[in-house]
Amino acid sequence: MAENPRRKPLDIWLTIASVVVGIVFFWLPKNQSVLIFSLVSMFVLSLHPVWNLWWIEKSLMRRFAALSILVCVVIAFGFLAWPSHVQAPLIVSGVTGNNKPGADIHGIKWQSYYSELRITFMNPTEDDYKNLDVSVFIPNLAVMGIAETTNLPNVLFGRVSMFGSRSPGMILWSANEPYRIRADVLPRRGRFQMVFALAALKENLAELDLSSETASDFSFLFDEKRAASDVTVTGQYQIGSEIRKVSEKLLSGK
Repeated sequence: MAENPRRKPLDIWLTIASVVVGIVFFWLPKNQSVLIFSLVSMFVLSLHPVWNLWWIEKSLMRRFAALSILVCVVIAFGFLAWPSHVQAPLIVSGVTGNNKPGADIHGIKWQSYYSELRITFMNPTEDDYKNLDVSVFIPNLAVMGIAETTNLPNVLFGRVSMFGSRSPGMILWSANEPYRIRADVLPRRGRFQMVFALAALKENLAELDLSSETASDFSFLFDEKRAASDVTVTGQYQIGSEIRKVSEKLLSGK
């Protein structure tokens, strides 16, 4: 009597389970942990059905050949689906602007000699970026105030030598010094933005007579406002266990 070629119920259920794992993986966020778990699950669940396939089980050579093909398919699938960190950039953009004197810009009281710089950090991927830590260097302009325009939790910023302040109206009055920005997590498809109030300090501050000026009006200390240019952003962030570097130049030649 011919051997019944029908597949065993266990093999059918394992095959279904393997397909389900593949479908679930398609809908889950793509990261290394999810992919590795899915690949291992698909291999383990497919191993028994492939090994005992009615035509393959008749020959040990066919079994090992089928097993080799299964391994190659799983590896190829993992290679194609593996999250590419090369294609997971931190997008940094900058834009200048102007505001009316007296306006309250996220806690900064705007002055006539202030110019505006906004820097946006964006995560375009399906993975969270962690431990974002960057320095912003704005040449030849004093930072009069910094504020976050978005509501991302746990964002710290300030002069490198006085890091950690969240006071948006804090008078910093320091040109040519980097400012540090740190975020614990920049979530997938997330963004946050910082606004800088900038002013051009006069070069001859030491020669100015400060005794005749009122303490509430500091405009005599500054030149005409000018826009930021050649801003550099350097630092790092983390994807999974990998540390990625940041090195961007914004508003070149403006």
